[in-house]
Amino acid sequence: MRRLSRFLDGLWGFIYNFFICYFVDRPRRVAFVNSVLSFQERQRLSASFPSVELTEIFPATEPLVMTFERYSYRGGNVSFSELGLLAAIVKSSRSRTIFEFGTYDGNTALQLAFNAPEDAVIYTIDLPPASRGARLRLDSGERLAVDSVRVGERFIGTNAEKKIRQILTDSAVYDYSALKGKVDLIFIDGSHSYEYLENDTRHALEMVAPNGTILWHDYMVWNDVTTYLNQLSRRLPLVHIKGTSLVVHRGS
Repeated sequence: MRRLSRFLDGLWGFIYNFFICYFVDRPRRVAFVNSVLSFQERQRLSASFPSVELTEIFPATEPLVMTFERYSYRGGNVSFSELGLLAAIVKSSRSRTIFEFGTYDGNTALQLAFNAPEDAVIYTIDLPPASRGARLRLDSGERLAVDSVRVGERFIGTNAEKKIRQILTDSAVYDYSALKGKVDLIFIDGSHSYEYLENDTRHALEMVAPNGTILWHDYMVWNDVTTYLNQLSRRLPLVHIKGTSLVVHRGS
């Protein structure tokens, strides 16, 4: 009976972590995925392309001072440590034209705006609240959060809003032609389905400026993100930033 009880306790723990935490609690989801994957499996996935320190990609030539305003974490946000790295990249690269796939509550766009130059413009795209239908497939875990926040609520009414251009439409149907070859920094953190990653990445590669940067979020956290980026690395030079779920491609 004791062995059966331990088995049932373990089974319940698995069910709880997988079916509840996986979909609604990102920090627990990350911890759960890392606990289930064996060390060898994590090494195999990581070996798809190099894993490096941020300073190996963006050498620090001077001290950087980052600014964070109205910051608080909710499930679905970029972690504070990753947000700090994004702010450091914006500061060090002096990116003036930024494009974000996946506005969510607007926290990332808000912090990028505070750390970008005064004349910077941050474009951020997400589905409009009135019609949450999507042209392509959404990941099943995303449907639980799709109506949980007001899109862009964090930056609305702030001093940083003047730098932000909010685009409320499906990234699969938006016309990106006016930004072709003009965007210094692109952050892909919209839908985590393979179809949307492929769509958003294709447009990002068209928009990115020479010597510009593309970043993807949630590598080794969402299955389709990991699969897609591992495949993309076979034809595009990518690097993973150590200790994060961020993957980077820099133009030349």
